[in-house]
Amino acid sequence: MKDKTTKVYKPKIKDYENFNLSFPEVDQLLDKIEVIKRRKIKDINNQINYIDPLNHVKTLKNPVNHLIVGRRGSGKTSLLIKVIEEIRKANGLVTVVDMQGKQRQGSDLPLIEVLTYLFKDLKKTLELDKDWEPYLIRKTKVKYYRLKSLYYGLISKAIWNNNIVENDKLYNQISSIINRLNIIKETPNEATILINKSNKKKLQSDKSFKSLVSIGADSKYLDLIKAASSVEASFSIISQNESSSENNFEYSGKYSKIEALDELKQDIINCLESFYKKEKRPVFLILDDFYQIPIDNQPFIFQYLHDLNKETSDMAFSYKACLVPNRFKLNEDHNKILSHKDDFSTINLDREFCELESNKDLLFKILCSIDPKLDFTTIRINKLFNDTVVINDCIRASGALPRYFLDVFSHMVKYSKAENKNKIHKMVLSQVIREIKKSKDGLIAEEAYLPDDQIRKLYSIIEEEVVHGLQTNVILYPYISFKENEDILNTLINLGYIHRIKENVMVNRINYVPLFIDMIFTHTKSEKMPKNFKDVKFWEKDGKILLSCKIWEFNKEKILELQNDSAA
Repeated sequence: MKDKTTKVYKPKIKDYENFNLSFPEVDQLLDKIEVIKRRKIKDINNQINYIDPLNHVKTLKNPVNHLIVGRRGSGKTSLLIKVIEEIRKANGLVTVVDMQGKQRQGSDLPLIEVLTYLFKDLKKTLELDKDWEPYLIRKTKVKYYRLKSLYYGLISKAIWNNNIVENDKLYNQISSIINRLNIIKETPNEATILINKSNKKKLQSDKSFKSLVSIGADSKYLDLIKAASSVEASFSIISQNESSSENNFEYSGKYSKIEALDELKQDIINCLESFYKKEKRPVFLILDDFYQIPIDNQPFIFQYLHDLNKETSDMAFSYKACLVPNRFKLNEDHNKILSHKDDFSTINLDREFCELESNKDLLFKILCSIDPKLDFTTIRINKLFNDTVVINDCIRASGALPRYFLDVFSHMVKYSKAENKNKIHKMVLSQVIREIKKSKDGLIAEEAYLPDDQIRKLYSIIEEEVVHGLQTNVILYPYISFKENEDILNTLINLGYIHRIKENVMVNRINYVPLFIDMIFTHTKSEKMPKNFKDVKFWEKDGKILLSCKIWEFNKEKILELQNDSAA
């Protein structure tokens, strides 16, 4: 009888040399892309693979103020999610506020909400301390409280150095600030806030610590855990017409909501400093989508938070704001206090468009990093495209922005497979760009400070004068004129209707800004392009091809007419 031998199973080796759209990994990748395209800052608990060739994560881990600048889709939120992960590993405390949806009139309310989020996180951090409980919770545990009260009130010689007492004092400072922020928030716009300042050791307001004062606790211990500041303030709301009586022992003053926030600033600074000294944990405030705040309201928030950073020790507090280029304002008009260079470390995620090859490498690496289990490589991604021309078109169609590139790639795959192709083909490019155009047009109301009709008229001028008139998709815009029309041109750049190829080029000793007209102008029309249309390969010949491009700028009279129409 012959022995039965066990056959060894050998998995079938895939022929990756012929990698194409029929491989199941491609569909799995598209599913993953759909998920990460919807990534929000609230996804901070999910670990991500972040491609970071310029070491931005390492820079942003430092406890200094940062501006993270990049067009929509450049990867600001993904970068922040990775930064938050690294900060937490280093035991930093992070408060994250999504500024989208906080587009309210006035600059005070968004700031109040931001500060409330921050101090609620500080309070929660103390509450999670396993070796300590807030005073009122201890008080409810009668036996425990009596023992502690006896110890603190009668026996302890080192009472002021005791960890529990210091925690109680800090906890009450934080609670007091949250209470006063709530009073400022709830104050009607037509009312003012009455602030009573006193040297007496008490802290009270309409909604504050009356419950704490009325519990009949051991007065000796209660005195020890009150707020540390020698001059304390109580807030209350009064009617605008109501007169307040002066108290011989207190100084009273009426304040607006913004003035009340300024009055609270020093207490906030002291509290942040105390928290850092007590916990030895730097506090990081992350403001995602800060550009959603109306531009005229931004300086007050920037300067308030900057004051907190400047008046605390180096490690105690810093903040980082996500911004779209040319959609933020650091200073009030004619009142320059802050500067990009002196007060912030700026991270710019927008890469020069002329570096098409390096942009391709980065975008392909991002694709490969989405799910390492799928085992994608840049070589395999390359094999999915019919030729290099299609790759370059996809990058140009995306503006070299990661989010748009993922959109373009997904649509190119889907439409190519619908045509029974095993490779990504140029024949479906126009269909894809129509989809991208819908997305960009949908952002006009959200992204542009200019009226919708003005944007669309500017779009028509570019189409008529550049695409069909000059029959080209790359122009040199005189630098002087660019600065004069900066608001208009930067709005079009933010919307992705035009792209800045380089900062500038010099031609015959004149400075120009080279601009690429987005492919939505050349691939979304049913009519054919002009017969002699020149598709400029601006990345070739080390960019020298730009030197021979046509010069164009918006007609000043047309711009003035558009502005007058909008004003009317």
